[in-house]
Formats: sequence, C-alpha cells, structure tokens
Amino acid sequence: ADFNGAWQVTALFENGRAVDFSNAGLRRAHMAIDRVGAVIGTNGCNQFDAQLSVQGGRTRVEHLMLTRARCYGEENEISTLFNASLTDAFRFERVQGGQVLEISDSAGRLRARLQRM
Repeated sequence: ADFNGAWQVTALFENGRAVDFSNAGLRRAHMAIDRVGAVIGTNGCNQFDAQLSVQGGRTRVEHLMLTRARCYGEENEISTLFNASLTDAFRFERVQGGQVLEISDSAGRLRARLQRM
C-alpha cells in the first residue's frame, strides 16, 4: 500500500458521524508519510511522529510520540479526535483516485478523512 505524501485533514468522525469543525481548525491538522512509513505531522495543536505498519489488510500506527502543549476549545477537540483516529487505526484506504485517504477502526467505522496536499 502506498500512502506516502502529504495529507491534510478534511473531516474527523465520532461514532460514524462527521464532527462539525471550522475549516480553519481542520487545516491546522496534517501529516506526511514517507516511503518507509515514517509519519510526521501536527494534530492541530501538537507535533507528532509515528511509524506505519502494514500487515495484510491492516494498517497500524505505532510508536506515536507527541509534544505536550496544552490545547483548548476546538483545537483540543480536533487534536483529541485525530490522535484517536491514529491510535485506533486498522485500515488506511486511498479513494477518489488516490487523492483522499480514509482511516477506519477495527469495527469498520470511518475515523478520519484526509486530502492529498
């Protein structure tokens, strides 16, 4: 699976439903994945890095390390949901001609949608 590139968060989901956030808030959350699966980005408040592990149909985000700035309001909600989407990731799937990346959990629920930057 080829997920390398820069990805901008466009939607975050809770219980299968998109949470209503401002576009400006979502634009602060993005990540880049390199060819060997190293991930760097920001969850909208804090910087993070991690490693993608792809085994069979499963994609896991491992070794997630975060800076620890205090986050408030919408920024805190976005960072919390984006972190959870990565921590709970089970499947990464490129859709819409590879321009959109969807992250789902083990129950098959969509958790995050990102657009290629």
